[in-house]
Amino acid sequence: MLERDITVCCGRSHNFKPTSLRLISEIGANSKILDIGGGDRKLDLPNYVNIDIIKYPSMTTILGDGHFLPFESNCFDIILCEAVIEHCKKPWIVANELYRVLRKDGLIYIDAAFMQPVHSYPNHYFNMTLNGVETLFEKFEKIDSGVQTYQMPSFTLLFVLTNYIRCLFPFVDKYASNIQIFDSGTFIKNRKKSSIFTRIYQLIQSILVVLDRRVPPEKAQGMAAGVYFIGRKG
Repeated sequence: MLERDITVCCGRSHNFKPTSLRLISEIGANSKILDIGGGDRKLDLPNYVNIDIIKYPSMTTILGDGHFLPFESNCFDIILCEAVIEHCKKPWIVANELYRVLRKDGLIYIDAAFMQPVHSYPNHYFNMTLNGVETLFEKFEKIDSGVQTYQMPSFTLLFVLTNYIRCLFPFVDKYASNIQIFDSGTFIKNRKKSSIFTRIYQLIQSILVVLDRRVPPEKAQGMAAGVYFIGRKG
């Protein structure tokens, strides 16, 4: 099954990452998919389960907590945990739970905040370096890890700068309502109706994203907005 065949509903919490869709495509449409803290997003696929601590109308499949997953062991083919692990009070327990419910040879995709300000409801506990997320999920066989394009240093700068400006000048929120901050970056809701603040933001963003291409991967890891980990249960 190709990625373009997956029907995706992207919610306010965060969108599905290209890597997640690619892994699902590789493992197959009939695989059992667990989305940890997916919020109000879904995949139009059979055997897709979204578990979240907040109930979103017609979205969340199961109301629950990643620290105590209400599933049998070895029952999922792939687990997605995007921009969630930093909000878990005891992420090492969550990591053990994810390992437990994933079947042998199943895949896991982790996306975690690194150099990001405190954000999101209800709490924000741990940001992670690349070494940190690799250590946390060391039970899994590492397939790949690093910094995604949307986690590059430009997003660190944009995240911090946007929060700083809003702290100094609260009135900006009124005129820049089209700008929304999500765990994986900052996105524009409606470009056609963007205010002057939004257009300025877009200009800065486009310049910084181009400059990201000149940042060596090993340097990006030290300034990244986030990191990722892809693993397999042996």
